[in-house]
Amino acid sequence: MKKKDRTYPLENATDINDSGQLWPSENYLQQIEQLKKIIGQTIYFVELSVTDINVGVHHTDRGYELLDVVEYPRPDPKTNLYPHYILLDDGRGINLGRIEQISTERAFNPPPQNIVYHDQLLLKRLLPHQTRFSHESVKLTSKLALGSILGKPPVQPLENDQAQEDKKTDSISITTGEAK
Repeated sequence: MKKKDRTYPLENATDINDSGQLWPSENYLQQIEQLKKIIGQTIYFVELSVTDINVGVHHTDRGYELLDVVEYPRPDPKTNLYPHYILLDDGRGINLGRIEQISTERAFNPPPQNIVYHDQLLLKRLLPHQTRFSHESVKLTSKLALGSILGKPPVQPLENDQAQEDKKTDSISITTGEAK
């Protein structure tokens, strides 16, 4: 059986996804070549599990031997299935559209030279806004959730001056959304 020569319309990262961004990212093919160079080495990766209601992150200190980088026959920007997947020594094959980062030598906080694959487009799509956790953001999120449960209309997000003022007070009224 003769293997079909596959060409993708995204050969030079020119396909546009639904959000108007290049799919896969511009440096995708360069990263594929980097991955192929480290076949047989131990890799560490951050895998994302996306469902309708949440995003799970699987990031462990366990290394896996990269056995191969294989073409995936049905890439699809709508389901985030990229044109390649990696084959690991534990028998799994994982599509690169499900992986945020692959590094060598160490799992956590690898230096930039050890990161051989990084999908920033995936992160931007899944986490479109920068999230900062602070007492104010947790307080506002909790207040909005509780208000929703109680059937109250949403309160406008606090401005910086209001947030500073709220730091000085001990409580916030849930019913009106104004500082006491």
